[in-house]
Amino acid sequence: MNIPNFLTLLRIALTPLILTSISKGNFKEALVLFGVAGVTDALDGMVARATRGETSLGAFLDPMADKFLLDSSYLLLSLKDLVPHYLTLAVLSRDFTIVVGFGFIWILGKTERPKPSYLGKATGALQIITVIVVLLGEEWLLPGWLKTSFFNVTLLLTMVSGIQYILFGLKLISLRQT
Repeated sequence: MNIPNFLTLLRIALTPLILTSISKGNFKEALVLFGVAGVTDALDGMVARATRGETSLGAFLDPMADKFLLDSSYLLLSLKDLVPHYLTLAVLSRDFTIVVGFGFIWILGKTERPKPSYLGKATGALQIITVIVVLLGEEWLLPGWLKTSFFNVTLLLTMVSGIQYILFGLKLISLRQT
């Protein structure tokens, strides 16, 4: 197993620990663990590219690890009324659409692995930062407008990148049929 895949598996392993910490109201611990998970997300791709250690397993696991970490975190934070339900619905809907859409494209015989867009990467990064802001806000008093601003910008980017992925998927389907 190479280092990038190890980092991705570490992110997957950290997710239940993060969720447990949030569930117990131990936000400092959740913040540290989430921060480590966020760093593994940044490092795995950089190390893979730098060492030419990109693998098919990593190409599959990395986005799944991101979705597992972010979707479950948003869902739990929403259930605890720390993140607005509309934002969680947007995050989950975007990821569901991406997974189902690319699964459908794969069924149609398209074997080329889609590369994440810059907007998609920016959205993922902002979703991570928003969770960090929420966890920070539970430990230290942050102004309400700050969290609301993060919620709104994250919602906007999530929706726009979701539309971008839908358009990309439709383009792949139409190319497939010609």
